Amino acid sequence: QDGVNGSGGILRVRYRPENTTDRMVLHAVDARDVLNRRVHVIYAEATEQNEAVTLVPTPANGTVVLTIHAPHFGTATATVTDITGRYMATWRCELDGDGNGKASFSVMDLPQGAYFVHVDAEGHRSTVPLLIVR
Repeated sequence: QDGVNGSGGILRVRYRPENTTDRMVLHAVDARDVLNRRVHVIYAEATEQNEAVTLVPTPANGTVVLTIHAPHFGTATATVTDITGRYMATWRCELDGDGNGKASFSVMDLPQGAYFVHVDAEGHRSTVPLLIVR
Protein backbone atom coordinates (compact mmCIF):
# COMPACT_ATOMS: atom_id res chain seq x y z
CA GLN A 1 0.00 0.00 0.00
CA ASP A 2 1.50 3.26 -1.09
CA GLY A 3 -1.09 5.59 0.36
CA VAL A 4 -4.69 5.83 1.47
CA ASN A 5 -6.69 9.04 1.41
CA GLY A 6 -10.31 9.40 2.40
CA SER A 7 -12.80 12.25 2.47
CA GLY A 8 -16.54 12.47 2.31
CA GLY A 9 -16.96 8.71 2.64
CA ILE A 10 -14.80 7.96 -0.43
CA LEU A 11 -11.67 5.84 -0.14
CA ARG A 12 -8.80 6.34 -2.58
CA VAL A 13 -5.88 3.89 -2.62
CA ARG A 14 -2.53 4.02 -4.43
CA TYR A 15 -0.67 0.72 -4.66
CA ARG A 16 2.83 -0.10 -5.87
CA PRO A 17 3.53 -3.83 -6.34
CA GLU A 18 6.75 -5.22 -4.86
CA ASN A 19 7.36 -7.41 -7.92
CA THR A 20 5.79 -8.04 -11.31
CA THR A 21 3.55 -10.88 -10.07
CA ASP A 22 1.88 -8.78 -7.34
CA ARG A 23 -1.38 -7.14 -8.29
CA MET A 24 -4.28 -5.44 -6.61
CA VAL A 25 -7.51 -4.18 -8.06
CA LEU A 26 -9.75 -2.07 -5.86
CA HIS A 27 -12.81 -0.15 -6.92
CA ALA A 28 -14.19 1.88 -4.03
CA VAL A 29 -17.48 3.75 -3.94
CA ASP A 30 -19.21 5.87 -1.38
CA ALA A 31 -21.16 3.53 0.90
CA ARG A 32 -24.04 6.03 1.09
CA ASP A 33 -24.48 5.75 -2.68
CA VAL A 34 -24.69 1.95 -2.38
CA LEU A 35 -27.34 2.11 0.34
CA ASN A 36 -29.28 4.80 -1.53
CA ARG A 37 -29.15 2.62 -4.68
CA ARG A 38 -27.24 5.20 -6.71
CA VAL A 39 -24.56 2.54 -7.23
CA HIS A 40 -25.78 -0.94 -8.08
CA VAL A 41 -22.58 -2.90 -8.65
CA ILE A 42 -19.34 -3.07 -6.73
CA TYR A 43 -16.54 -4.88 -8.55
CA ALA A 44 -13.55 -6.66 -7.07
CA GLU A 45 -11.08 -8.98 -8.71
CA ALA A 46 -9.63 -12.17 -7.23
CA THR A 47 -6.11 -11.61 -5.92
CA GLU A 48 -4.82 -15.12 -6.71
CA GLN A 49 -4.39 -16.03 -10.37
CA ASN A 50 -4.93 -19.76 -9.66
CA GLU A 51 -8.23 -19.26 -7.91
CA ALA A 52 -11.64 -18.12 -9.13
CA VAL A 53 -14.32 -17.12 -6.67
CA THR A 54 -17.82 -16.01 -7.62
CA LEU A 55 -20.72 -14.97 -5.44
CA VAL A 56 -24.17 -14.61 -7.01
CA PRO A 57 -26.53 -12.87 -6.99
CA THR A 58 -25.28 -9.48 -5.94
CA PRO A 59 -27.27 -7.47 -5.08
CA ALA A 60 -28.80 -10.21 -2.95
CA ASN A 61 -31.73 -10.35 -0.57
CA GLY A 62 -32.16 -14.00 0.46
CA THR A 63 -29.59 -16.63 -0.50
CA VAL A 64 -26.23 -16.38 -2.26
CA VAL A 65 -24.22 -19.11 -3.99
CA LEU A 66 -20.45 -19.16 -3.47
CA THR A 67 -18.47 -21.00 -6.18
CA ILE A 68 -14.75 -21.66 -5.78
CA HIS A 69 -12.19 -23.08 -8.20
CA ALA A 70 -8.92 -23.47 -6.24
CA PRO A 71 -5.72 -25.36 -6.98
CA HIS A 72 -6.17 -27.72 -3.99
CA PHE A 73 -8.88 -29.79 -2.32
CA GLY A 74 -9.88 -29.18 1.30
CA THR A 75 -12.07 -26.61 3.01
CA ALA A 76 -12.53 -22.98 2.03
CA THR A 77 -13.47 -20.47 4.71
CA ALA A 78 -15.34 -17.31 3.76
CA THR A 79 -15.35 -14.48 6.28
CA VAL A 80 -17.98 -11.79 5.75
CA THR A 81 -17.12 -8.27 6.91
CA ASP A 82 -18.90 -4.97 6.50
CA ILE A 83 -17.11 -2.21 4.59
CA THR A 84 -15.45 -0.98 7.81
CA GLY A 85 -13.89 -4.43 8.35
CA ARG A 86 -16.21 -5.51 11.17
CA TYR A 87 -16.76 -9.30 11.31
CA MET A 88 -20.30 -10.38 10.40
CA ALA A 89 -20.26 -14.13 9.62
CA THR A 90 -18.18 -17.15 8.65
CA TRP A 91 -19.16 -19.59 5.91
CA ARG A 92 -17.47 -22.89 5.00
CA CYS A 93 -17.34 -24.64 1.62
CA GLU A 94 -15.87 -28.10 0.97
CA LEU A 95 -13.59 -28.39 -2.06
CA ASP A 96 -13.52 -31.65 -4.02
CA GLY A 97 -10.39 -33.44 -5.28
CA ASP A 98 -10.07 -30.98 -8.15
CA GLY A 99 -10.37 -27.94 -5.86
CA ASN A 100 -13.95 -27.11 -6.86
CA GLY A 101 -16.64 -26.19 -4.39
CA LYS A 102 -20.13 -24.69 -4.38
CA ALA A 103 -22.34 -23.82 -1.42
CA SER A 104 -25.46 -21.73 -0.70
CA PHE A 105 -25.71 -19.35 2.24
CA SER A 106 -28.57 -17.31 3.66
CA VAL A 107 -28.02 -13.57 4.01
CA MET A 108 -31.32 -13.00 5.84
CA ASP A 109 -29.49 -12.35 9.15
CA LEU A 110 -27.37 -9.59 7.61
CA PRO A 111 -28.80 -6.07 7.38
CA GLN A 112 -29.00 -4.22 4.09
CA GLY A 113 -25.60 -2.88 3.10
CA ALA A 114 -22.26 -3.44 1.43
CA TYR A 115 -19.98 -6.28 2.52
CA PHE A 116 -16.79 -8.06 1.55
CA VAL A 117 -16.46 -11.84 1.50
CA HIS A 118 -12.84 -12.84 2.16
CA VAL A 119 -12.25 -16.40 0.95
CA ASP A 120 -9.31 -18.51 2.14
CA ALA A 121 -9.09 -21.76 0.16
CA GLU A 122 -6.19 -23.75 1.61
CA GLY A 123 -3.95 -20.68 1.76
CA HIS A 124 -5.14 -19.03 -1.47
CA ARG A 125 -7.02 -15.82 -0.71
CA SER A 126 -9.56 -13.77 -2.66
CA THR A 127 -12.04 -11.05 -1.78
CA VAL A 128 -15.37 -10.56 -3.53
CA PRO A 129 -18.07 -7.95 -2.87
CA LEU A 130 -21.56 -8.62 -1.57
CA LEU A 131 -24.38 -6.08 -1.70
CA ILE A 132 -27.59 -6.80 0.20
CA VAL A 133 -30.69 -4.84 -0.78
CA ARG A 134 -34.11 -5.35 0.80
